[in-house]
Amino acid sequence: MHFLFVKGFESSLMPKTSSSITVCLKKMSKKELFKLAKKKRAKIPQYWTKARIIETLSTIIKRSDISKVNSEKSKNHSRSKTVYKIKRRVRLEDRVIKIFQRKGFDCIKKYQLNNLTIDVVAYKKGGLLKSDEHVVVECTEKSTVVAADFKKLLRNVILYIKKNNLNTDCVKGYLFATGSFDKEVKSQALRLPIIQIIKLRSN
Repeated sequence: MHFLFVKGFESSLMPKTSSSITVCLKKMSKKELFKLAKKKRAKIPQYWTKARIIETLSTIIKRSDISKVNSEKSKNHSRSKTVYKIKRRVRLEDRVIKIFQRKGFDCIKKYQLNNLTIDVVAYKKGGLLKSDEHVVVECTEKSTVVAADFKKLLRNVILYIKKNNLNTDCVKGYLFATGSFDKEVKSQALRLPIIQIIKLRSN
């Protein structure tokens, strides 16, 4: 029995691959390729080279699979950025707490006031000739602090005074920021001595 081998016959039996899919696969790390292979239930040995993995996956991967991977990567990146911002915010609050603790204040982080959350509230008991001191703090790491941020702190200070039935003389508001204050914020702070704005260096 004789077999006739035609050049290119074997390759013609292989599924056709899309060059755009191959390009996308090349941009992925080996770890991401293994993860993609697992989703497609393709058994890829750990010792395979990246080129061989791409060659195999390119025959079974669809563009929709690539889109799903990119969507997941985008979500994870966004989530990691959010976590990073939260960590930076917590660090700023902790720095502020240390400032007031050195001055003899007792501090509460994430103070709940009705349905609002105040970043930091500090309290120091007075003596015979000095009244108690209360501090309401707002922390922000915005590049520019605007009037809305100032008004938010002022509202929190007013609500804190009313909730605890305090005199305005014993309560102050502090707006700590690592960014700059715009002109309107500086102007409002001059008109309202109950509120102080302080810039701290970012870590």
